Amino acid sequence: MTYVALLWAAEQTSHGMFPRVSAGHRADRITAKREIGMYIYTTLGPFTDDIRQGAISSGRELQQRVYEAGFDGIELSLGMLYEPTGQNLLESIDFGNVTFHSDHNEFSLGSQNPYRRRAAVEQLGDEVAVCIDKRVPVLTFHPGYQGKRVSRHQAHASAIAALGEVIAAHTVALESGNVTLSIENMGASEDKLCRTPEELEQVLAAHPALSVTFDIAHCAYNQLDTGEFLDKLGERVRHVHVSGYRPGLPHKKVALYESEVDMRPIIQRLNRDGMIFCIESSALEVACRSKAVLESLRDS
Repeated sequence: MTYVALLWAAEQTSHGMFPRVSAGHRADRITAKREIGMYIYTTLGPFTDDIRQGAISSGRELQQRVYEAGFDGIELSLGMLYEPTGQNLLESIDFGNVTFHSDHNEFSLGSQNPYRRRAAVEQLGDEVAVCIDKRVPVLTFHPGYQGKRVSRHQAHASAIAALGEVIAAHTVALESGNVTLSIENMGASEDKLCRTPEELEQVLAAHPALSVTFDIAHCAYNQLDTGEFLDKLGERVRHVHVSGYRPGLPHKKVALYESEVDMRPIIQRLNRDGMIFCIESSALEVACRSKAVLESLRDS
């Protein structure tokens, strides 16, 4: 099954069985708890094993677990749709409290292979279309990789051109602000694109409709100054990935309070009304401990 067919098969299943949730009802879900400040989301990481083992069999069950753990919402990785029970996650879920993360496996907008780059453009376009249909407010994506036979400048130029095709196909929705297409600053692997503020600035200058998903730990792993990063790009940040940082450990295994770099000053700087902070963790206990740190900053 092609990527677009997979997404739309899940769309038709959930659309035919469950009514849409009104925007007003979605707003009540959160404003009943809190009127101002950040939203605190989690990724699928703490729930992945239960999804694969069948202990969570629908989006409704997943979201209930998320709320019971005290989170405001969840970032759904669209790569999970390829799991045997993955399509069930789009069933009966309140999309007002959901953001999407593009499937980044074998995905590269900067590829010099025209077939691979075309596949990435089509995939991202399909994902934007589903966001529009489901009224999902944010879609985060990775830009891709630098090939072995091209410079970083060439790879970024290819990514900029490819993004132009995606944005042109969905100009009205993206410019209206109903859906935010958000590029993530990448981690320390040298072949990944958009690792530095300067590289991101090239892409953002070409495409004013884009926003930034700021991954604070990626900044730390690249030995970058988070304050300088925000000085340059803070106005474009609409979504934040948070976790701790300790050299030699995957950031998804490090809680905020265990971080070698104190993330609290940069979180406080980003703590504005409506900002979504998504905790990246592979364990619920770690995610909840990080959530407690965010809550203390939000309420201070």
